[in-house]
Amino acid sequence: MDFYKILEEILNEQDIGIREAAKMCDVSEATLRSIFNRKQKRIALDVAYKLHLGLNVSLERLNGDPLLTKPPVHPRRRKDDPNLRILADTYEDLSEEGKEKVMTYLKDIHSIKKYRRDKTAENSDSQL
Repeated sequence: MDFYKILEEILNEQDIGIREAAKMCDVSEATLRSIFNRKQKRIALDVAYKLHLGLNVSLERLNGDPLLTKPPVHPRRRKDDPNLRILADTYEDLSEEGKEKVMTYLKDIHSIKKYRRDKTAENSDSQL
């Protein structure tokens, strides 16, 4: 299923509009409107991640898997983790160029087995 259709389904289920979703997900309203206007089939990972957090839906659901409707609970993703809050606050203070560099570095380091907790395959790119 195309991404814009998945997002439309989620917004309808949660009974929220584009403006409210944009605020909840910390993305611009223009970004969300663009997804619908361009009938986007895929979106950038950083936008998908913000939608995942803001709408409380799993990345699998955003990628079209209807069976997984809630994000898995992971101990490292608890809101009370001070390092996570510091990371999020610091990221929010960056320019768009800075955010792109952080995401590139994060993807690079995450692809190296020795830096991953689960030591899964080195290439684990998302289809989002």
